[in-house]
Amino acid sequence: MEIIVEDAREPVWADENKTMIDLVVKFADMKVEVPFTASPTDNEIHGRYLFNKAKNGDFGEVAEFKSRNTAAYKPAKAIHDPKLQSIIDLANQEVASASTRAIVLIWAACIEDALYELLTNYLVKDKVSEDLLMKADGPLHSFMSRVKISFSLGLISKSEMNMCKNIATIRNYFAHNWNIAETFEDIKEGSKQSNLEKKFKAIYNASHSELFHWQDNIDYCVHRFYSSSCGALLLHLRGRALGDDIKRRELRQY
Repeated sequence: MEIIVEDAREPVWADENKTMIDLVVKFADMKVEVPFTASPTDNEIHGRYLFNKAKNGDFGEVAEFKSRNTAAYKPAKAIHDPKLQSIIDLANQEVASASTRAIVLIWAACIEDALYELLTNYLVKDKVSEDLLMKADGPLHSFMSRVKISFSLGLISKSEMNMCKNIATIRNYFAHNWNIAETFEDIKEGSKQSNLEKKFKAIYNASHSELFHWQDNIDYCVHRFYSSSCGALLLHLRGRALGDDIKRRELRQY
């Protein structure tokens, strides 16, 4: 997916070693200017393009790096989660190189795995609980069953449940259609078209409508809206699973 840069200004070195540059950038598909850190090793072409243009002085002289005063900020409690980092790294690799279908399926699998972790860390530690989640005929084996029970147990919010429902519908379309349409209008079945577009628009309206223009392009919606929403949801679910909010249910002894 091509990201078009309309303009950039106020370049500032982002670190002492001058390996990245902070800018204020206006992208063609966005409604407003946004801060952006450009890097010569960015996975995306526009990131490398912005860094090279800024370094060459095309957006004005690059201001010197200024250390940030962090004394007034209390750092958040760190959660050591190497699995999360490996998941994000893999997902980002797929976003950079894989097909749109692969991106959809991989992010959905990441969310499903995060729900599994959330439930595993909450339910009584016993083979019965494991069978509920992992056996093929177990009642909590499917994606949507994990979503519904997580909501019913208070482990996820209603908005997170609705986001998972949208993800599930989008995943099912990409999993069960060998010929993926380019735009929503290209989908022949009217009901399938309206339902898929409705789910993408729900994701767009939830967290992207203030920044981005809507586009009737499925590949664009996957890269811009679906991927970032899945990534944000994954961070919340994994952080909750490993944080202090979730207390495992104790095995009762009588």
